[in-house]
Amino acid sequence: MIIKTPFPLLEASFFLAGKATGNTSKAYFERKTVNSNSPFNKQTAEYSKLIFELERRLEKSITVEERIIKTLFEPFTSTQSGRIVSTDFAANIIVQNIINYINVENCFDALRESGEKIINNSIMNQLNGNADYLNADENAVDNRMLFDAIKASPLPSETKFLLLDISMHYGEYVDMLEAAVSPVAKAFETCSDLVHPLIDVYSKNFNESTDLSQYKLDIFGETQNHFDSVDVFPLITYYQNRLVLFDYGTDGGCTAKLGVGALYYYMAEHYGKRSDDTERLSSYLNAIGGKNRFNIVSKLAEGPVYGRELARMLNVSPANISQHMSLLLADGIVKLENEGSKVYYSLNRDCIREFIELQKRVFLKEQPTKS
Repeated sequence: MIIKTPFPLLEASFFLAGKATGNTSKAYFERKTVNSNSPFNKQTAEYSKLIFELERRLEKSITVEERIIKTLFEPFTSTQSGRIVSTDFAANIIVQNIINYINVENCFDALRESGEKIINNSIMNQLNGNADYLNADENAVDNRMLFDAIKASPLPSETKFLLLDISMHYGEYVDMLEAAVSPVAKAFETCSDLVHPLIDVYSKNFNESTDLSQYKLDIFGETQNHFDSVDVFPLITYYQNRLVLFDYGTDGGCTAKLGVGALYYYMAEHYGKRSDDTERLSSYLNAIGGKNRFNIVSKLAEGPVYGRELARMLNVSPANISQHMSLLLADGIVKLENEGSKVYYSLNRDCIREFIELQKRVFLKEQPTKS
């Protein structure tokens, strides 16, 4: 299904995460112009003005202190120019799964009702992605276990204190997150004059007559029947990227949700998504560099693996695997293949070859060989 309406809470979260990391649209467009050696055409200038004005209005809607934004959205360990780290800040631990932002009406009430009993598990999962702590009923993490894990982690002291405080005062942090995100989300809803033209750009690729098979092929590999359904929706404040989420139902079914930046394909066509070797290599390193994602890629180098089998091999839950896969799929490093009723993850070897060539060009200054 093609969705034409963005999700305000998700948009607000991405905007605040970008603010916390200093990733502004002005810097992005300047970087694209320099790296592609192509000046802005009239159309690009108009799109960039829409983004600039949207950021200006959303900036004015912020009602919390900057220190609160930093507390909630500043990455624990790393940042990457032009890209928001997907799991590495407090807000994502508090919300536990960013797909919860889609529930605009009841997101924070739902967190207050059920989130507190599994927040220790959420924090432990952040600390130890190679252990299955997602199901609180089967593998509850008590305070002592969490304290020992935080103490033993290599995180900075201030981050350790923050994680302990989130565990002890979870309800207060949900309130803090709501106070930060909700006013921005409401302001986003009032910016239809800026958002609708950007959705029109998105709609050039995704409309009622669009055959989604080419996009499913691009993201998910050779088959188009990996999930019960695939939803595509626009990203406005995350306009230059793609996002893959997996929504697991209580009946065991799964919906893949593909968020596509409103300007993603436009910028790729006019300025080249991969024109900047350093930026592209940094994106690959960010995707593969995490310990668990590196282990996933290493395992897939041996051949395609069924999702649940991969979870067992790496001693993680299927839901945890999907969190890591969202980044690997979005960067094209991993693709999906279908065999009967089973979905297999496989390595996109063309991406790995490009990754190796980029390292040669960036670090060894080797020029690409002509075939």
